[in-house]
Order: sequence, then structure tokens, then C-alpha cells
Amino acid sequence: MVAGKKLKAKSGWYQNANGTDEYGFSGLPGGYHSSSGFKYVGNYGYWWTATATGSSSSSAYDRFMYYNYDYTGDDSSDKSYGFSVRCVADQ
Repeated sequence: MVAGKKLKAKSGWYQNANGTDEYGFSGLPGGYHSSSGFKYVGNYGYWWTATATGSSSSSAYDRFMYYNYDYTGDDSSDKSYGFSVRCVADQ
């Protein structure tokens, strides 16, 4: 088992490709929003990271999970996409 499977919620993923939620992240497949509307809701989850990409102010790093894979991936995407965010409080 790899990270994606352990971070996915126990329900809500396309074709019952749910995870174990071993770390309490409960990652849901919110897809993303672009100028043409919402895309891939139920199939893919995309989350912005806190890290910007180099000198470009129009892009940032993101992490993603796909319903048909048990891993996480990372990419650099245009900030115009509506990806999910995860707010974490200092305790």
C-alpha cells in the first residue's frame, strides 16, 4: 500500500476506489474548477501546497490523488485552477 491509499477517505471515490484513511486526512475527490466549470469530481483530488513555483507568480505546486492509483503525485499548475486546500491549525 502506498501514500494515496492511506490518505484517501474511506468512501466517496469513483468505482469504490476508496482508501484506508490511515492518517485521518480523509482526502475526498473534489476534482477542480476551471473557467469551464467543475471537472472530475468523484475521480480526482487536487490540493494546493504552500509552496510557490520559482519566479512565476501565476503558478504554484499542488498534490493530487487519482481514483485508479494508490499513490500521490505532485505538479506545478496555474493558480487560476480551483483546487482544494487543507487548513491546519497550530496546536
